[in-house]
Amino acid sequence: MLLLVSLTLASSLNDVQNALASGRCSEAAEAADDWVKTAPSDATAWRSVGDSARCTGNTPAALGAYRKSLELRPEPGLQALVDSLGADYANVTLVVTGADAEAPPAFTVQDLGRSVLTTGSSLNDLTANTKLVVEVSGKGYEAAALPFSTGGPGTTTEVPITVTFLGRGTVTLTGVAEGVDIRIDGEVVEGDTASLVAGSHKLVVKGSTGERHVDLEVARDEEQPIDVSGLLPAAVTLLGIPERTTLTFAGPGDLAPLTTAADEGELDAELGIHIAPLQLTGLAAGEWTYTFEHPLVGTTEGKFFAVGGQVSAEPVAWRELAGVAPLATAYTQYQASSGQGLGRDGWMTAGGAAAGLAGLGLGTARLLLALEARSDARDADARYKILVEDGDIATANLAYAQAGDLRQSARTGLVVGSSATVVGVAGAGVAVVVGKRWLSTREVTRWEPFE
Repeated sequence: MLLLVSLTLASSLNDVQNALASGRCSEAAEAADDWVKTAPSDATAWRSVGDSARCTGNTPAALGAYRKSLELRPEPGLQALVDSLGADYANVTLVVTGADAEAPPAFTVQDLGRSVLTTGSSLNDLTANTKLVVEVSGKGYEAAALPFSTGGPGTTTEVPITVTFLGRGTVTLTGVAEGVDIRIDGEVVEGDTASLVAGSHKLVVKGSTGERHVDLEVARDEEQPIDVSGLLPAAVTLLGIPERTTLTFAGPGDLAPLTTAADEGELDAELGIHIAPLQLTGLAAGEWTYTFEHPLVGTTEGKFFAVGGQVSAEPVAWRELAGVAPLATAYTQYQASSGQGLGRDGWMTAGGAAAGLAGLGLGTARLLLALEARSDARDADARYKILVEDGDIATANLAYAQAGDLRQSARTGLVVGSSATVVGVAGAGVAVVVGKRWLSTREVTRWEPFE
């Protein structure tokens, strides 16, 4: 694995350097950007971003990338380059008052078509001797746009900035069940209380029935109780939803419209379309209404009740819609015309084939038995003659009678076998003639009710 990573990094470096050597600046920049996305802690990747930016003439962007590389790995030669390039630009140190130590504000300056952002106190590589505006933002801070001026090339100017921190509030959680995960702004809440800066936050309650996203407003110096049990998501399964159904919802929370996928679930034997259950998770507890729209069967409305922390199932009444009966009729006709149903000729073909197989099979068996009986009769006649010559009249009479019975059996077998064979041949003929006609009427096509 380590060897593979090393080879990948070497390949990325070669891509950037080859592009730079040929003057393909945009290609180098693209390769460097891809590299730094996969290896954001690689100092060489950041240096390649800087080299590519210099190639395109964007020196401020190059300086930013070089400074990031130096943070990851000090390098005297690169530091000297930064000092040289940075001599043409001005730096600003923000002297901030009014900020919260645990939640620093964000500062942004638009300069030369680029956005310089920092949550610290340094704004580097700005245009010298220019009036700019620093924008104050960040959770818990009052937004502001404050003007300032940069110094001359290579200078660092202190700029006083006063920000307004809106304060903090406390959120107290109750009703937290085991296995429920609580997050605020993506951070797991440990314990029953959380101190938050004033303003808007995202509360996520995640359990076995999905997750709920709730907008949370925190006021300064106030304690806000939150009953998590009332925010637990619910899961509801709507039963028997046809493929390609569009459902729109209205209820105590937000649930985007959705359309069920094609060819999912079991094929309905009467309608020829797929039917599948649809599970909805992360629902707000309470009564929901929905609109059911299907391109073939029609439109209807319904409702269900979601219980927080629980899973329930609800049938959807759509089989009485006006489009169901015509769809069923069309599917029946399709089956009859595409080989799905046999029809009269189909049954005649099947019956003829069965009669042919049975007749030929029986006829062959009886004819074989008749031939065997005829052979045995000849043997009995031969024994009769020998017994008469030997003077054994009693035994000769028995042989004579046996020969007669065998001849009669052979004649009967020939008659039955021949008759059965004739029936078999006739059945096979019917199967062939009618089967050809039946097959000529079969036009097997795929059932495409949605086209």
